[in-house]
Amino acid sequence: MVKRIFELYASGEHSLITLRKTVLSELGLRLSRSYFETILKNRFFLGCFVWQGVQYKGTHEPLISASLFDRVQSVFAGRNKRKRRKHDFAFSGLLRCAHDACMVTAERQKGKYVYYRCSHGRGKCALPYMREEELSDRMGELLKDLYVPETIARGIVDSLQSDSAHAEAERQKRITEAR
Repeated sequence: MVKRIFELYASGEHSLITLRKTVLSELGLRLSRSYFETILKNRFFLGCFVWQGVQYKGTHEPLISASLFDRVQSVFAGRNKRKRRKHDFAFSGLLRCAHDACMVTAERQKGKYVYYRCSHGRGKCALPYMREEELSDRMGELLKDLYVPETIARGIVDSLQSDSAHAEAERQKRITEAR
């Protein structure tokens, strides 16, 4: 079970929460999210133990390889990457409420209409809901006179393409390592 937990997390496809759900469905093991973190950072499974603050090589057989442990630690180190979202809204994370400076959040209504509203982080406020089309029109009006020189626009496009290629290469590398 421990080896499978390490393998699942090393794939890079799971957060601790999704790992918890997967392990419950696959192995029937119900553990807290924080306990999964404790397991995944514990060097005991490499054949080591700590006694009075000093790490020793144990006589017990390691349950996982050093490379698997290192991959898991790399996934932990990279956990600050962009989170996958159920919905990608056009203006997510870009706007703040004019009334109380809270973030503006988006939600889908009736399966097709997108509305933006204050997240109410400081309690109720007077900002009304706004349809995405209306918000898009207003943003368009604000940005219509903006001029970006061709050289800068080309640099932005090149940078985005480079980032995309790098992200795809990293994804392919993780898939290869997970096999």
